[in-house]
Amino acid sequence: ESPPDTTASRKTTWQAYASQPSASGAECRFSLVFAFVASAETLLCATAVDKMHVGARTDYDKELRAQGVGNMICGGLGALPMTGVIVRSSANVEAGATTRISAVLHGAWLLLAIVAFPFVLNAIPTSVLAAILVYTGYKLVNVQQIRKIAEFGKQELAIYFATLIGVVAIDLLTGVIIGFALATIKLVYTFTHLEIRRDYDEANNCIDLWMTGSATFFSIPQLSNALENSPFGSEVHLHVEKLDYIDHACLEMLSSWEKLHASTGGALVVEWSELVERYDRRNQKKGEAKVTKLLASSGDSK
Repeated sequence: ESPPDTTASRKTTWQAYASQPSASGAECRFSLVFAFVASAETLLCATAVDKMHVGARTDYDKELRAQGVGNMICGGLGALPMTGVIVRSSANVEAGATTRISAVLHGAWLLLAIVAFPFVLNAIPTSVLAAILVYTGYKLVNVQQIRKIAEFGKQELAIYFATLIGVVAIDLLTGVIIGFALATIKLVYTFTHLEIRRDYDEANNCIDLWMTGSATFFSIPQLSNALENSPFGSEVHLHVEKLDYIDHACLEMLSSWEKLHASTGGALVVEWSELVERYDRRNQKKGEAKVTKLLASSGDSK
């Protein structure tokens, strides 16, 4: 009998796969998620390894470039994607490794064992390998580090344990995603949350406003409401000692409100120099130039 025509069957299979765009879209989404989580895992692993030794520090950009090139090669060869793993990295550090060649040799020994002694690896029970991973993970738990995290607040500790539970109860990728999502939510909350405490001295017609947190354009309605409740002709003292950040929108609102309040016989007392320090710290020169203009306009109105 003649051999079956596999060319036709392959063509039919490819046509059936190509006719399913939803599957291709799902694969693209999965690839993006995996690339993101694998990159985060590699960076976290590199950070943890840096804390375990006193040698050369990790070049994060170089690490991600190498991982990207390696995963492109893995995809072309049909191999599993790769990422940084704390278990193997910590084993190298504990064994006394001091150079990056240890990671290359680690992979070389694994390749040699798979090629030369596959029957030996097949004889190792999966439960034994799982026990080794559990024990290695247990050794990585640093109670002292958990106590340090607790010093930064209950929110940081909650994110840590949520990530830990996600990794142990579900899987590594899900745990990392949970931790990243919670950290992002906390970051957004930190940079949009503003507390304003108001003290009114009716006898002297003086108001003290204590600002805590970050004043961004999200906080303009709250800040505007606190200022608008000030009686005409009152002296408003704005305290910014506990203010972490203020953006350009809030600065402009304060400047314009100061002019409006001055027209009613009142005054706004604020340490503008402290606001300059809290404004656009990443681009301080540009921030100082903008705030200088606001100060000049405020001075003209007095």
